[in-house]
Amino acid sequence: MHIKKCLFPISLLILISLSCFATIISAALTPQNTVFLFDVDDVLIKKNMGPTVYAWAIISHPFWRIRWGKIKEIIAATKQKDTPIDKAVLIIKNQFDDPVFADVIKYIGTYRTVVPGMPEIIKNLHEQGFKLFVATNKGTEEFIHDISNPNQQPTLWGNIFKYFDLTHPQTVTYSWNTDTKTIENTAKKPELAYFKEALSKNNINTDDPSTRKNVIFIDDDLSNIHGAQEAGINHAILFTDSQKLRSDLTSLGIPLP
Repeated sequence: MHIKKCLFPISLLILISLSCFATIISAALTPQNTVFLFDVDDVLIKKNMGPTVYAWAIISHPFWRIRWGKIKEIIAATKQKDTPIDKAVLIIKNQFDDPVFADVIKYIGTYRTVVPGMPEIIKNLHEQGFKLFVATNKGTEEFIHDISNPNQQPTLWGNIFKYFDLTHPQTVTYSWNTDTKTIENTAKKPELAYFKEALSKNNINTDDPSTRKNVIFIDDDLSNIHGAQEAGINHAILFTDSQKLRSDLTSLGIPLP
């Protein structure tokens, strides 16, 4: 009788333990139930659209077209934080009526380098079987230029982009409104519409439990992290450097050598 009384709580404890273990297993982030959304600038690629690029653009510009007052206006109009190259090109081409200088900015500005440590992380996630997608505020034209010219940027292509599913990259399209003489654009991070479109176009379902995917979103801008969380993305990681990202992913149960 005493043995039966003792066995009951032990059996109950075993059942509870098995249930908890099953929950942990089902909650594990695996290539089958998890996808990644990566920002590009300053996460995968160092954004070098700065004084050096402008200086080189000015030097490269035909001397007879240089009017220093105009150049200073252009720099002031396009050097705000995170101004995409597509937007800068439209400002220069339309607002300042200078397509030659705009083209110089466009093509010099696309020469960039990878963020240290990221090629190894991206390659490892790909080899584990995780699907990797792009979610960036880069201009569509600029991004297409990046991924369609592997011979021009072999380091970027070989170390980063070839591991991504680039069928439907989430970018921002900028256009010039000739009536209002202003720049218009499609949805941008951290807007809810941006994240909803990124998930939808890549067939990532976060609602239906039978087909739900865990989403790990990685970005260096805190406002974008908050936007992703509001859109229902369950793992939003603020990026500072590759070493911290390794630690963050390891804490989520995704081992990186």
